Amino acid sequence: MQIIKKDGTLEQYDEQKIINACNKAARRAMVELSDSDYQIICNAVWDKLVENDLEDTEIYEMHNIVEAVLEEYYPVVAKMYKEYRNYKKDFVHMMDKVYEKVRQLDILGTKIMLIQILH
Repeated sequence: MQIIKKDGTLEQYDEQKIINACNKAARRAMVELSDSDYQIICNAVWDKLVENDLEDTEIYEMHNIVEAVLEEYYPVVAKMYKEYRNYKKDFVHMMDKVYEKVRQLDILGTKIMLIQILH
């Protein structure tokens, strides 16, 4: 089973990444999950992947599956997981805007320098 990352590269399925993400969400929710809780989550995620015959899975689909499993078993943790995903998307969008502004300023600065050199 492989995961198709945002940049199109493939990565082997890794339960530890699910555990790490759920652990972060649980801490933000001030919930302590046990090893057996993590095993329930990982088993349910795996079952959904097999059930949907997802041999190679897009990362966004993996996030949706993890979120659905958390919603079913640990709704408070699911809320934190979802909020963090939205925060990251918003942050990336904001950084794209900043990058575009910097690029525009760089182009403008280059034009001003050329005008000064030519005059």
